[in-house]
This record gives sequence, C-alpha cells and structure tokens, in this order.
Amino acid sequence: MNLTININSVDRTSDVNWESFAINDAINDKVNTCVLSISKSGAVVPETGQTIEVLDGATKIFAGTILRVDRSIKDELLEEISIEAVDYTHNLNRSNVVESYTKETVHDIIADVLDNHHSDFTYANVVCATEIETFNISNLSAMAIIQKLADQVNYYWYVDYDKDVHFFKKYSSYSPFDLTDTNGKYVYNSLRIISDISQLKNIVKIRGGEYEGDARTETHDGDATKLIFSLSNKFAHAPTVTVGGSAKTVGIEYLSVETDFDCFWSFQEKYLRFKVAPADSANNISVEGIPLVPVLVQVREEGSIAQYGEFEFFKRDTSIESKEEARQYADAQLDAYKNSIIEGSFRTYESGLLTGQIITIQSDRRSIEEDFLIQNVSLQMEGFETGTYKISLATIKTINLIEYLRDLLISQDEKIELDATEIVTEYYNKYANISIAETITREVAEAIVEAIGIVELIRDDPFVPVWILGPYFPTSDSDVNRAMRLGISSYLY
Repeated sequence: MNLTININSVDRTSDVNWESFAINDAINDKVNTCVLSISKSGAVVPETGQTIEVLDGATKIFAGTILRVDRSIKDELLEEISIEAVDYTHNLNRSNVVESYTKETVHDIIADVLDNHHSDFTYANVVCATEIETFNISNLSAMAIIQKLADQVNYYWYVDYDKDVHFFKKYSSYSPFDLTDTNGKYVYNSLRIISDISQLKNIVKIRGGEYEGDARTETHDGDATKLIFSLSNKFAHAPTVTVGGSAKTVGIEYLSVETDFDCFWSFQEKYLRFKVAPADSANNISVEGIPLVPVLVQVREEGSIAQYGEFEFFKRDTSIESKEEARQYADAQLDAYKNSIIEGSFRTYESGLLTGQIITIQSDRRSIEEDFLIQNVSLQMEGFETGTYKISLATIKTINLIEYLRDLLISQDEKIELDATEIVTEYYNKYANISIAETITREVAEAIVEAIGIVELIRDDPFVPVWILGPYFPTSDSDVNRAMRLGISSYLY
C-alpha cells in the first residue's frame, strides 16, 4: 500500500498515527466512514466541514467531509487530534424535498432531485429506465428518496468518492476474485463460516386486531326484574334487539338521550341495558349484530420442525386487521427464520472488494460452495504500508428474506406521501437595525399614579412583561413603597 492523506487539499500523510487509521465501507446506501488521529506540533489544525481524501497510489479509496474533531494534549509539545469523517453520501441528508412525479423514469426522478437540490452531485451511473406511475415526495431527503426508489424497483445504490450516484440491479455486481482453498486471495486461517439458529422460528402465532365477522344472534332470558344483560359478542355496530318478537329502539350508552330509546348498548363494556325489565320468559330477548372477531393465526414449518425441533414465536400487533395480513406476516417470519442464518468473514491483503458485490466461496475442506453478498469492507492499517481488509458476508438467501421482512414492517410514518393539494407556507426571519430615542417629562403626580395603576393591571396578567412601561420615576416615599411592592424597584433611582 502507498497511502496519501489530504485534508483540505493539504498533504498530512506524515502526521498520521497509522494504528488509529481505519476506513469502513458499509453496504451500498449506508454512509462510509474514516477515522484517524494526527499529531500536531505547530501545524494547522483540521476543522469540521473540511474535505478529506485518502489515496492508495492514484486510486481514491475514501473521500468525504470531517464530521468531528477531538483535540487532546499528549505532552507539552504535542497535541493529538482525532478525526471522524463521513463520505459524501451524508451530504444528501442536508435538505428535504417536496415534489410529485407522474409517469417519470427512475433515472429522470433522481436526476431532477439532484439537479435542483444537490447540483454538486452527478448521476452518470444511474441506470434504470423503469417508469414510475406516480411518485410523491413529502419532506424526504435526497438519500431517503433514492432509497425509496431502490426499494420500489429492487435495486442497490451508493455514492462514489467523486460524488457520482450509482444505481444498479441487485446482485449484478461481482467481486474481482473468488475464494478457494488454494488461490491465496485471503489470509487462510481468517475465513469463518457461521451457521446461527439463535433466531430460529418454525411455529409463528400472530394475534392482530379485530375484523368484522358474519352476523350472529344471541338470546337471553328475561325475569321481569333484570335490566342489564352481558353480551357474549363485541358488536361492531349497534345491534338489532327484539323482546318477545317486538323490535326495540337501541341507543348508545352514555351518548343517546334516555327518553328516546327502549334500551342502550355499550360497545366497550359489552352489555345491553333496558329502561323497563323484559318479561319473565326463556329466550325472549334476541340480540343480532356484526361481531368483531380477533385476528389469530398460527403457521407451522414442518420441515424445519423435523430438522431442529419446535421454535415458537408469538407477536401481538393490533395494526394487523385481517387474517390474510396476519398470514402474510407469519409466512414472512417463517421464510426468514425457519433455517439457520449463514454468515461469514475473512481478511485479505487484496484491494478491490466493495459492498454489494457477489463473491463465491468454494472450499472442499469446509464442504461449502455458495454465493455470498459482501456486507461490509473495513481497512485497518498496521503501519504506513501494511494493512488488511476485513470482509463481512451473508448468503443471498439470508439477505433476500431479511430485506423482505424489513419491507413488510415499514412503519406507517415512512409510508406517508405527498397530498397533491399540500401547500407549504415559508417564513423568513428578517433583521433590521432600529434606533429609538426616548424623552421623559416629569410633570404631575396624577400621571405617576396613573402609571402605577397600569403597572398593577399588567402584573395581574403573568403573560405581559412589566418592562414595556419603561423607566418609572417616583415622586414620593409612598410611591416608592408602592412601586417596590409591585416589583419594579429595579427602575427606581
């Protein structure tokens, strides 16, 4: 390695403490980071907001903005400065966009957002001609907009170190090399393949909210004295009530006028109250309505149960309002967690690996041949010219299922879109220099008494500041005492 560190276009390579230096490349749309510390002895101190570039020979391996500077004294002559920097993806969070698009391609939407809100970014590598029927944006950052589009068309994206946005199909990028037992592309004893069943789920029970079921009728026995009857069903609407075959008017308990109805129905407490007790007769009270039925679903994965035994999972979520939705959620949980999750990692001296690339591991000694998605690439220096890349992996199947489950659980806040009739009212703070001249005339005592009366009136209202009256000039000792009681002694002389 032949690294060069430029901060604010100044070469600071010789100042870097290399053991502190690290670059972390997170999966695609996530912000990449760089941390390092430099020793300062009379040199210019880096500042937040300044640019930083890291080059390996002529290849730029990081570029971005300093986000945090931490200064500490090591000895009397030497100061150590720790720096945290983020790549240019972070800049796409600086402003929010309100726009609406109809029948526009993904490429054109991204181009319009960048041209109008981040003109220092380019989009030469945005390759997606998919047309979006309607795409409404309500106060989303450019970063969130691009991610939303990527989710919609099943793409990945990232910003390179020259501020160009790359937008491409998932799993279409392949690593420059694969791993075998003999090709020497990785530190041999560093390769780890982990099979994890800690999150295994093969019996999923979902308790959701409630839905309207089929009409039901329940009957009760009158005894000529009982006025209140507990209901077996929680009806969605006011039920139909008959007594001895005669229809009764039904009001809403606590809301309807007592004199206007024969009986009153309580939704929350599930009872029916009569004003006059029904006659003594078996099953002479009939209550018919649409019940609210709890959503309760259980799904099993028999193959997983046979292999691992039973692993149950229960979730209660009142936002799930149908059996179909609960079944979909349960199936997603099973698909994601019915098998062990396979992950891996290794270290290499080879450059060129990027997150989002597909890399194949073929190892006879480990009895594995499978494609993995590179999740994270981190460079840790051991000295000026020596460093290793640590690579984190996950199987394509694991990633697909977890992403599907994540999309299923997007909160309602994230689903809010722009109403076409929304209007934004913008306010600007305006500042101006104002000169005020004040003339005070001391005349008659009546004016002072009037002013004191105004002060008393104003002090009765705690939201009006007394100081709006200006300086107060007492004319006698009694006025002074009165003013001090009113709390305006700071204006006396």
